[in-house]
Amino acid sequence: MKRYFLITGLMGALFASAACNREPNTPLTMAAANGDSAKVRELLAQKADVNAQEKNGLTPLMWAARGGHTEIISALIDVGADVNARDCAVNGWTPLIHAIHKHENRAALLLIERGADVNAPGGDCRKQKTVIRKILKTMGKNESGPTPLMYAAGYDNAEIVIALLAKGANPHGTHGSNSILSNAVAGAWDIDRPVANKCPTETVKAVLEKAPDLKLQGDFWDQTALFFARQKGCTEIIEMIEARRRVVASN
Repeated sequence: MKRYFLITGLMGALFASAACNREPNTPLTMAAANGDSAKVRELLAQKADVNAQEKNGLTPLMWAARGGHTEIISALIDVGADVNARDCAVNGWTPLIHAIHKHENRAALLLIERGADVNAPGGDCRKQKTVIRKILKTMGKNESGPTPLMYAAGYDNAEIVIALLAKGANPHGTHGSNSILSNAVAGAWDIDRPVANKCPTETVKAVLEKAPDLKLQGDFWDQTALFFARQKGCTEIIEMIEARRRVVASN
């Protein structure tokens, strides 16, 4: 048990450090992050490598996505930026996941429109730091992370959930013991986005409408999701979940 907590504590420290210390550090990534369209076009005209990852592991497109700079996103994709590249920092996120994480909906919608893979998970960058890969292996976890839909559902971003589902995002996806539905009901947590207090009714409804066979399985994580929903007084969500459970059980 002590070993487990030591490992999880180390992982938390690594994730927190990576999340808080990122800064763009090449001319193109700095221009993309700052929303400087003129500078981006100038650098692209000088043949700057549009897919080069700087020392933090992020590409110019990822920085543009995080900042919601749609004009720059389009300019980068027009000259060959990889919409499905993964960062080689801790998370291995795609530009789409970066946009969703920052709640930059216009950027996320543009990336979806321009061909981003709506089912591409984070966490599988081949250049990921060896120490992190070893820690994940020790904990019995693979290197494939949550999908864009899991993040959008957990952040209660109904607009993006609906857009992802319309483009073929898999509502049955799981990551470890978490499912799309449990993420939607409970809400996701990360270092700079605490669990919201409002009820994610529209998000849960969108997921259930797309996948009529979905239900919470009754394991620890699903029960935890229901606990949070009850604590927040989300009676409509509880009623939807219970109704779905009865329908699935009767089939």
